[in-house]
Amino acid sequence: MSPGFSPSFDDKDADLIIRTNDNKELRVFKLLLRKASPVFEEMFLTSDNLEDKRDTVPSVDVTEGSLTMTSVLQLCYPLPDPTFYEINEATFINAVCDKYKMEAAQIRLLGIVCRTFTPTEPFLVYGVACQFRARRDEARQAAFQCLSIPLDDIINSDHPIARNISMPAFKNLIQYYGKCRMAAGKALSDLSWFSGYSCWQRCRLGDTSTTSECPFGACLQYAQNRYSTRQWFLDIVNPLKQYLLHQATPTALQLSDHVRFPKNLPCRFCQTELAGDLHCFLNLLQSEIERRVKEVEFKADF
Repeated sequence: MSPGFSPSFDDKDADLIIRTNDNKELRVFKLLLRKASPVFEEMFLTSDNLEDKRDTVPSVDVTEGSLTMTSVLQLCYPLPDPTFYEINEATFINAVCDKYKMEAAQIRLLGIVCRTFTPTEPFLVYGVACQFRARRDEARQAAFQCLSIPLDDIINSDHPIARNISMPAFKNLIQYYGKCRMAAGKALSDLSWFSGYSCWQRCRLGDTSTTSECPFGACLQYAQNRYSTRQWFLDIVNPLKQYLLHQATPTALQLSDHVRFPKNLPCRFCQTELAGDLHCFLNLLQSEIERRVKEVEFKADF
């Protein structure tokens, strides 16, 4: 744990000395602590709780170390944010803030946690955010970021923060993840969003076409003939649909890895055009999936 800016808290105008368990003295202002913490406010009301005076400045002993108290005080003062290199450090500081009932400091700390650790540890950030019942937006944002990691990593996490997530909060996250997978899979069940003019739609070889309506909704009218999506194209995207429904992380997709190119196509035109058309289709599919996933509502019920 290392403060981003290391104030010495040695202001000569300070009216209180906080003495830490490693015998460091932090000179602070009682007014700021009184506003930040009802525990300190009550402490100041009883002069018996203040120990010996040094240079007419009263002092109080705390059980925390100087680095810990420096970070806590930074959250209470108009100073730069403390820097945390591990989320465990932040949760420890949160416990100290909770001890002194520093609600405003805890909200500021949550913002630091979200900005610092959401990109790398979204599930743990979700667990921290769920502890702040009034801060549902942070929990929603963390839940969305959880869509970038495998579901198994979420279910099997043994981190202390993960173990402390309430059952309703954990259940809501798993259900949300499943709904997002379904939303991604449905992008292949209804291709009405796809306005492309691709080789598997233009191919006129009757012996390779499907005989019924395209199950993906991609049949198009051209002149007086109905286009039918080629069966070989359906064979390509079916494994992709299974991937989206059962394996994919909804916002960290690897679509091209789950597409099986046919070895032999009866149409020379399709052989020439397939790679480019399929690349365009997958890019559009990616955008459509992202749009659908963002529309899934997350229920922030802790």
